[in-house]
Amino acid sequence: MADYFDSLEVRDPQVRERDLMAQLPRLIQRAQAAPGWARILGSVQAADIRSRVALAQ
Repeated sequence: MADYFDSLEVRDPQVRERDLMAQLPRLIQRAQAAPGWARILGSVQAADIRSRVALAQ
């Protein structure tokens, strides 16, 4: 059995963080299409969320 699911698990942490944060705005935008998440996220501008700091606010 392999030690890791795939090569994404063993990426450099900085590369992994960069890739995750690049995908974050689209993920938030998709979540806002669901009524419950739309209420929770309110007026959040998905394009503005590009870091963990921005996500925490």
